[in-house]
Amino acid sequence: MKILHDPGDKAYVDYSGAKLHLTDPKTGEHTGVELFVGVLGAFGYIFAEASPSQRGPDFIQSHIHMLEYFGGVPRALVPDQLRSAVSRPCRYDPKIQRTYEALADHYGTTVIPARPRRPKDKAKAELSVQIAQR
Repeated sequence: MKILHDPGDKAYVDYSGAKLHLTDPKTGEHTGVELFVGVLGAFGYIFAEASPSQRGPDFIQSHIHMLEYFGGVPRALVPDQLRSAVSRPCRYDPKIQRTYEALADHYGTTVIPARPRRPKDKAKAELSVQIAQR
């Protein structure tokens, strides 16, 4: 089933789930990183960034980089109900983390977390995460 998206309506964000690492070319030391992925729903335009963790500050920083990369702000950000985005998960009325809500207010957008166990809410981001891992 094809899902139609309005241009500029939503950016779907997620972490890939696969643990990646960066290698220091001088020392050969490996550092674990998370792969943050953002997708503009209407265009399938993808942003991906290696992030030190999925914790709040890294999550927010990746959003800032994503919005700068896109050169604009969608009407809504659609994350999973991960801890960095949602302080109280709920199927119908999740409580958004304060810092994430402040980011959304600053950029004039809103946060609409995907419902638990509803893959169609974020199908575009899930697919892009899978493609990024190949």
